[in-house]
Amino acid sequence: MTDRGTYGESVLVALGWYVTVFGGLLAGFWQTDTGHTCDDAVSWCFSPSFVASFGAVLAVPAALVLTGIAALITRPMVRSGVSAPVAGTAAAAIAGLAGAVAALVLLVAAR
Repeated sequence: MTDRGTYGESVLVALGWYVTVFGGLLAGFWQTDTGHTCDDAVSWCFSPSFVASFGAVLAVPAALVLTGIAALITRPMVRSGVSAPVAGTAAAAIAGLAGAVAALVLLVAAR
């Protein structure tokens, strides 16, 4: 197998992880919808299905950005001889951690 083929497979593994995680979270929100209404709410009120719909809109760009970060991380791993599934999984985890840290920094900076 060529270096290019292993690299592409690694990036697909990382993308697969993001699709799996985001899909599971969104399915969980849609499954827990209890018919909650916001008619008597005094302030902000979000139903689980609204959160899932809003999350689906945000999940696509987030998955693409995280896949781009994982693609940058994967290149040196593949060149060192790590297998595609291991490189893709490690890159997805590292990029996910970097994305979470970036989101927390943005939240703290917005306060």
